[in-house]
Amino acid sequence: MMNEKASLPFINRDEILEVFNVTLDEVSEGKPSTIFVSGEPGIGKTSLIQEIKNMSSSKGFISFESVCEYNESTPYTAFLEAFSDIDMISFRGSVDNHEISRYRDKDMFDAYRQAFFFQTYKRLRELSKEQPVMLIIDDIHWADRGSLNLFHYLSDSIGESALLMIGCYCPGDAIPGEGFLDTKQQMSRKNLFTEYDLSHFDIQNTREMIKAILDKEKVSFDLAKSVHDLTQGNPLFIKESILQMQEEGYLEEDDFSSQEQERFESPQLMQKVVERRISRLDVYARQVLQICSVIGEKIPYNLLKSIFQEDEMQLLDDIDELVLNRLLKEDDENDDLYFSHDLIKNIVYNGIGKWLERKRLHFKVAEATLSYYTKQRNINYHVLGTHYLKAERYDRSLEYFLKASEVAEKMYSHEDAIDKYKKVISIAEKTEGVDIDRVRIYEKIAHAYSLLGEYEEARDYLHKALSVSIEVERKQKIYSDLSMNWEEQAEYEKALKMVEHGLELDEKDSKSKAHLLDKKGWIFLRRSRYQKAKEIFKDQIKTAENIKDSDAIAQAYHNFGTLHTYTKDYENAEKYLSKAREIREEEGILKELTKTLNNLGILFENIDIDRTLQFYNEALKINEKVGDISMKNALLNNIGRVYYHKAELDKAIENHIESYESKERTGDRYGISLSLVNLGLVYVEKGDLDKSIDHHQRSLEIVEELGENFCRAINLRSLGNISKWKENLDDAKDYYQRSIEASKECGDKAQTSETYADLGEIYLKKGSLEKSEELGKKALEICQEIRSTREKAIVLRTLGEIYWEKGCKEKALAELEKSEEILKESGFDLELAKTRYYLGKYLEEKDEKRSKEYISKAGKVFEMADMEPWLRLTKDVKDSDNICAD
Repeated sequence: MMNEKASLPFINRDEILEVFNVTLDEVSEGKPSTIFVSGEPGIGKTSLIQEIKNMSSSKGFISFESVCEYNESTPYTAFLEAFSDIDMISFRGSVDNHEISRYRDKDMFDAYRQAFFFQTYKRLRELSKEQPVMLIIDDIHWADRGSLNLFHYLSDSIGESALLMIGCYCPGDAIPGEGFLDTKQQMSRKNLFTEYDLSHFDIQNTREMIKAILDKEKVSFDLAKSVHDLTQGNPLFIKESILQMQEEGYLEEDDFSSQEQERFESPQLMQKVVERRISRLDVYARQVLQICSVIGEKIPYNLLKSIFQEDEMQLLDDIDELVLNRLLKEDDENDDLYFSHDLIKNIVYNGIGKWLERKRLHFKVAEATLSYYTKQRNINYHVLGTHYLKAERYDRSLEYFLKASEVAEKMYSHEDAIDKYKKVISIAEKTEGVDIDRVRIYEKIAHAYSLLGEYEEARDYLHKALSVSIEVERKQKIYSDLSMNWEEQAEYEKALKMVEHGLELDEKDSKSKAHLLDKKGWIFLRRSRYQKAKEIFKDQIKTAENIKDSDAIAQAYHNFGTLHTYTKDYENAEKYLSKAREIREEEGILKELTKTLNNLGILFENIDIDRTLQFYNEALKINEKVGDISMKNALLNNIGRVYYHKAELDKAIENHIESYESKERTGDRYGISLSLVNLGLVYVEKGDLDKSIDHHQRSLEIVEELGENFCRAINLRSLGNISKWKENLDDAKDYYQRSIEASKECGDKAQTSETYADLGEIYLKKGSLEKSEELGKKALEICQEIRSTREKAIVLRTLGEIYWEKGCKEKALAELEKSEEILKESGFDLELAKTRYYLGKYLEEKDEKRSKEYISKAGKVFEMADMEPWLRLTKDVKDSDNICAD
C-alpha cells in the first residue's frame, strides 16, 4: 500500500543515505536488518523513506509499506495493510479462521500464536528468496500490540534472509508504558535494531531547501535565516511557510523584509498556515474537511459519499478544492483520500469548534461507518467504539469495544484485548446508568494475562472479580481459575488453598464443585500422592454423576483412568478411560476425546504396542478436525516412540523430526526436549553415538533449566547406554545412578526398574556378580509391583545374562524364554530381537539349530532397522558358529 503523505525536497541526508546504501547491499546478500528512523513531525522521515525506496528499487528490492493510525487498533493492521496486494494466505488464514475456544490453556495459546507468527516468518522468507524484501511501517508508535509483537518476533527470528524492516516513529507521540516503547526496549536488550534520529536543518540546509522549492539558483542569507528562525529548521514547516509566503505575495524577488516577517511570524506556524488555507474554502468544502478529520488518516471515498448523499458532483468539487489547497491528497488506485500531513488533520480536528458539534459529527461518522463497513464485511469495532465514545453514546461504545476485544483474542493479540477490556471498565466507571458484566470482563482480562504468562496481573483481576461477584458457583469458578494460575507456577500449596476456599463456599454438588475437585485431584497426582488423588477423583465422579452432567462425568472418568495409568493398574485404567471415551464420542467432545485416546495409547504402550498405535492414529485423525497443534505434536512424538518399539526406526525418526520442527515453530521448549531425547534413543540403536550425544545434551540443557525430572532421567539413562557401548563403565554407572535419582523424583517406577537392570549389567561387566543379581532382582520386584510388560521383559533378559555368567545356564535360558514370550505377545519387536540375540548366543553350545534360528530372526530385525551395533554382535556370533561348524 502506498504512503500518500506529502514529500519534501531531499536535502542534508547524504550520510544516512550512504548507511542505507550499505545496508541494502548487505541485506541483498542475506543479512537481514531492522532499523528505526525517529524524528518529530515534518522532519523529513517520509522524504527519507522515499529516497530509500528509490535506492532499493534500483537494487532489485520489492517494497511493502503501511501507515499506522492513531486509535486504529485492529490487531496486525500494519501487516495486513502492507501485504494487502499479495498472496499472504497463511497470514490471513491464521488471523481469520480460529475461535477463542480453541486455545483455553496457555500451552495451546502459545502453540497457536507461535505457529501463526512462524507462518508469517516463513512466507516472508519465501518472498525474500525470490527478491530482496523491504517492509516499511510508518508511524509505528501507533501500531497495535499484535503488529508490534510480530515485528519484534520477525526481527529476532528471521535468520539468514534478504529482509530489511524499517519502523518510522515520532518520539513525542510515543507514550511511555504503552506498546511501542515497551517493544522497543525489549528489542534493545537483544540488540535487534539500529536507530537513526533525523535532526533539524541548519541555516545552510534551509537555504538549499528554499532554492529547491522556489526553483532558484540563489537565495539570500537573510531570507534563509528568517525562515530558519521562523521554522526552527523543520523541513515541512520550511516548505509550507515558503509556499504560503509565495501565494500571499510576501516574497519579493528573493528577499523577505523584517516587516513582512513580523506580519507572517506566529508562535504556531502550521496552525496559521492551515487556517489561511481553510479561510479560502467555501462552506461546503469546510464541512467535508471537518468530516475527513473525524474519520481519520485514510478516508475511503465511498464512505465520504455515504455521508454526503445529496450531491456527489458538489462533493467531487469540494475534494478538488481541498486537494488544490494542499490539505488532502488523492490515491487514485485505491479511491482513498489522505491528509497531506498528520499535523493538518489534527489542526482541522481541533478547530472544529463547539464540543456539541464535535459530538454530532462523531455520531454521524459512526453511523455511516457502521453501514459502510457492514456491507464490506470488514467492520473495525475499535474505530466504531471510539466514534460512539466521542459522541457520548456510551452503550454503543461499550458494545463495540467488547467486540473489538473478542476480535483481538481471536487474532492471538491478547495484549490488545487487555487494553480494550480495560477501556470498557474505564468507560463504565465514569458513566452512570451503563450496565456491564464486570465479573466477566475481569475474568477475560485475567485469562488473557494468564495466557501471556503474567500470572500476578491475572490474579489481581481474578480477585477483583471475586470482590464484585455474588453467585456462589461463579465464585467457585474464579477460585478454580486462581488455583490453575498458581499451579502454572508450580505453587501447589497455594493452588490447593484456592481450591479449598472454593469448596468451602458450598457443599452441594454442582458443576463448579466438580471442576474444583478436578483441580484438587490433579494437584495431588502431579505430586505423586496417588492415594490422595484417588480419593478426590472418586468424589469428583460421585459429584458429576449426581448432577447428571455428561461433560463433568467424562472428565471425572478420564481423571480416574489416568490416575490408574500412573499406578499401572491397567484394568481400572482401561475401564474408566473407555467410559470417558464412550461419553465423549457420543457427545462429540472432540478436543477432550483426543486426550482420552492419547492416554489409552499411553496405557497400552507397556502392554500391547499395536493397540497403542491404533489409539494414537485415531486421536491424530480426530485432532485434524480440532486443530490442536500441541496435541498433534504430542501424538507425533508418541507415534514415533511406537515405531521405535516396533523396530521401524526410520519411521520413528520421521515422526520425531516432524514433531520437533512443529514444536520449534510453536516455542514448546519441554516438547522440544522430549523430541530430542527420543531422537537420541533412536540414534543409539543405529550406532550414531555422536549424533545421539548431541541430541541428549541439547535435551538435558532444556530440562535442567526447567527443573523437570522425567525427561532428564531418560536422557541420563541413554547417555549411560552410550557409555556402555563405548566400554566407559564408570561413566555409564554414574549416568545410571543419576537417572535413578531423577526417575524416583518424578515417581516413574517403570523407568526406575529399567535403569536398575541397566546398572546391574554394568556390575556384571565389572565382575560383581552378586551386586548385579541384587540389582536385577530389585528391578524385577518393581516391575511386578507396577505390572509393566515391557520393563519386565527387559529385566528378565538382564537376569538371564546375569545367571549365564554365574553358571546357572538353565535358569538363564528360562528367564530369556519368559522374556521372549512376553515380548512376542505384546509386539515390542525391538526388545524381542535383542532377547532372541541372547537366546541364540547362549543356545550355541546346547542347540545349534535353534541358536541359528534365533540369531537369524534377530539379525533380520537389526538389518531392517539398520541397527549397526547389534548387527556387529550377531555377525560375531555367526562367525563363531562357522568356526564351530568347521
